[in-house]
Amino acid sequence: MAIQPVSAVGREDQAEEQYDLLAQSLKKQEESRTTLHEMIQDAKEKANDQREKFKLAKATPRYGDAPLEAYARLNRAKTQSQVSSAAGYARRRLVQLEAAQRSDPDHADQIRAAVSQLKKAVSRANKKKLEISREQLEAVLERFRGDIMQIPPMFSAIKINGKKLYELARKGKEVERKPRPVTIYELELLGWPDAGEDFQLRIRCSKGTYVRTLCHDIGQALGCGGCMSSLRRVKAAGFTLADSIALEAVQAAVDRGEGEELLLPVDRLFAGVPVLVLRGAGAEKKVRNGSSLSAPKLADGEYRVYGADGTFLALGRAAGGTLKTVKSFFEV
Repeated sequence: MAIQPVSAVGREDQAEEQYDLLAQSLKKQEESRTTLHEMIQDAKEKANDQREKFKLAKATPRYGDAPLEAYARLNRAKTQSQVSSAAGYARRRLVQLEAAQRSDPDHADQIRAAVSQLKKAVSRANKKKLEISREQLEAVLERFRGDIMQIPPMFSAIKINGKKLYELARKGKEVERKPRPVTIYELELLGWPDAGEDFQLRIRCSKGTYVRTLCHDIGQALGCGGCMSSLRRVKAAGFTLADSIALEAVQAAVDRGEGEELLLPVDRLFAGVPVLVLRGAGAEKKVRNGSSLSAPKLADGEYRVYGADGTFLALGRAAGGTLKTVKSFFEV
């Protein structure tokens, strides 16, 4: 069988056809890349537009949202607890907006209008009062006696990340606070008030307790809300009202040159600490030198340490038959 050779012209036609196909394929790829690039650019522009809108919305104060939200919560409230929660929200936002009046004078009119509406919301919530019995209140008070956890208020001197809370609160800011352990040694209801009068509580508590927060938490537990209207400190660090002196009396004594006579001896600060009198000169010398003192028969605990002549020397702590100085108070 004879094989017919392919002509040179046929090979050229075939190569040209393949070239055209390749060119078309490359053109389509280029068009696809152009379209994809345009889509990416369009997406970037839209994202930038959204970002700018978000920044603008974030930067623009929306003070009117606070009263709207407060009224919405009041309208949704079906129980006294929910009314109390809505009132608490309104009060918190009211404090923030009142602080904003000082920091954002450019929106003073908006803030004043929002403050006015929030005050009306608080007033409306206050009119919805819950009648509670003495038994209900006593049952709730029992839950707050002993060791409890308490969230400090925003208006306090506690520091978070180096900032005092009250400084942030005055700028209308609120941050998360961790609960702190406190102890309520005594929590007593003083009688039962007449209609329209406040409840009176007698409280003996540990250092770091916020009584206004305690009142708020009791109100929350009752489901009606609560706040502290007044506070009278009757005892602190062993001193009572009987030990107090009016500022006018202090000024009068200073004017007469008798101011120092009002000063109490430093050992009055430790009136509740047992007394330990050192009889030997050697023991007193050791305490004055800051050395430990062997006291095998002395019970563990803190003591007010005095010299044989009655001089207050130091506050000491005994442990395992050894007395060590906590703080010296004698004159050198």
